[in-house]
Amino acid sequence: LQAVSRSLPDVTMMLYDDWDKKCNELWSEGTYCRTIPGSEMSHPADKEVWLAHSQLATELRGSHHFRVRRHVIEDLSLSVSEHGQPIVFEQRYEHANDTNGEQVLQAAKTNYSRGEVPRPPGAGSTPTHPPGCGVSPRCPPHDVTGSVNSRSARPYSPRANNPRSYLGIHVVVLVHGFQGQSFDMRLIKNTISLLHPQGLYHLSQANEHDTEGDIEEMGERLAEDVRAFLKDWCPGSPPEPSLGRLSFIAHSAGGLIVRSALPLLSEYRNKMHMFMTFSTPHLGYMYAANPLFSAGLWVLKKFRKSECLEQLSMTDNPDRADTFLVHLSEKPGLEFFRHVVLVSSRQDQYVAFESARIEMSKEAERDPKFGQLYAQMVNNLLEPLDVERVIRLDVDFQLPVMNCDTVIGRTAHIQFIECHTLLRGIVQTHSFLFE
Repeated sequence: LQAVSRSLPDVTMMLYDDWDKKCNELWSEGTYCRTIPGSEMSHPADKEVWLAHSQLATELRGSHHFRVRRHVIEDLSLSVSEHGQPIVFEQRYEHANDTNGEQVLQAAKTNYSRGEVPRPPGAGSTPTHPPGCGVSPRCPPHDVTGSVNSRSARPYSPRANNPRSYLGIHVVVLVHGFQGQSFDMRLIKNTISLLHPQGLYHLSQANEHDTEGDIEEMGERLAEDVRAFLKDWCPGSPPEPSLGRLSFIAHSAGGLIVRSALPLLSEYRNKMHMFMTFSTPHLGYMYAANPLFSAGLWVLKKFRKSECLEQLSMTDNPDRADTFLVHLSEKPGLEFFRHVVLVSSRQDQYVAFESARIEMSKEAERDPKFGQLYAQMVNNLLEPLDVERVIRLDVDFQLPVMNCDTVIGRTAHIQFIECHTLLRGIVQTHSFLFE
């Protein structure tokens, strides 16, 4: 016991590393990974990939190994039933040197693999945990040693002591969606901050009181809000911290608000790290999947006179080629980030699957009138991006209760911000996004 008390940071790191390994093993059991040629990023060969995902998810939940899993007494939050854990299907993209190489890549990587989620190129290796490195600007080395005699205001945290490849603090801005509020994003924020306490997290309230207006104006308010937050918390004048990385996480229409704000925040483009959207209609509601939702959307537009919904439906201008979403797709933004993560679910009928993933759909290819415009928006958004920066996550939720919300797709849409199991799994297995 005396030896433990003298080497508390080292013992803490040893126990933490063991716990972190167990967490990664458990959460990775519900994650399928697949690498696809970059040529399929905008025009996928399989335009009904959710069918294969649904079948794999059903088989996994019915397997004996998945139903009978060990419990980790050190962390009972890991004891998740097979009925409560969403299954995540991750798709990444790689360059192919030539036609033959692309064929080999596709043949070798058609099947999904289940297990540890690999770190992408450029993300570096998994950080180690040297004692007292004090990388957090608000926690110098002598404040995080964690000795038994220390009266530090902040306890020792292995994740807070990860050596980083950048200087400054990682600021993550979380943006709610249509008719939402900042509190909607609190569970995401808490989940990330518990595992990455060295970051700084901002729940934007810039558009809480008006989400039915012009998306462009909401983007301007968000840009002003972010700029003010960075000025207050990351002024960069010693001993105050400076901005190291800037990331955005958005739900639903919040992703479009962020995209509208990005051109106004171009001075931070060299700091932008990760852009993650949960079921954002990047391509609008041109091809809505659910007739009930389409009918409800028509009623809301007619009686609420919502400019936001008009823009999402691409009916804000008689000429669809001159609508807001088309012009937004032509503006810079996504190419600022090192990682672009698009989270979607076919069970979410509020947002078309392909719209959330930014890819061509069967309906668009068959539409002689507006299909070309849809393809133009896809190309505008994806062409500036390196294929290795894009990660698509398709989520299969277990929704045992059949009710009105499930039928119209609202349940899955809300699960993105209310399912702690999903959020914990993403943060745990994709730590490179939040470091």
